[in-house]
Amino acid sequence: MLVDPRIKTGKSIMKIIFDRKKRTLHPLYVLMNKIGKSHQLTIPQVAIAYCSNKGVVPICGCRRLQQVKELSQAVNTILTEEEIRRLEKMADKLDVHILGSDMFRFITRKNK
Repeated sequence: MLVDPRIKTGKSIMKIIFDRKKRTLHPLYVLMNKIGKSHQLTIPQVAIAYCSNKGVVPICGCRRLQQVKELSQAVNTILTEEEIRRLEKMADKLDVHILGSDMFRFITRKNK
């Protein structure tokens, strides 16, 4: 789900499974894109930055040097409290429950 939804890729089993979820999450992706532009981040980098800002260590695959650079940029980005609040509000509005993601949601600091 951390793949930028604007990037067209081939059809894999996982892509087919998650295409419907991505349509549901479109408003969240729009917000992530807007926040990302203000920090020069991609949508996946915003998700990683969010995790990092909440004290959760994201485990990301890095097979290419560019991925390592993007990961470094994301974990070193400090999102504002307002940006975090907007992301959480949108996720709550969309009732976000993604495979594995909510396993740690109970331990993340959440400001309402």
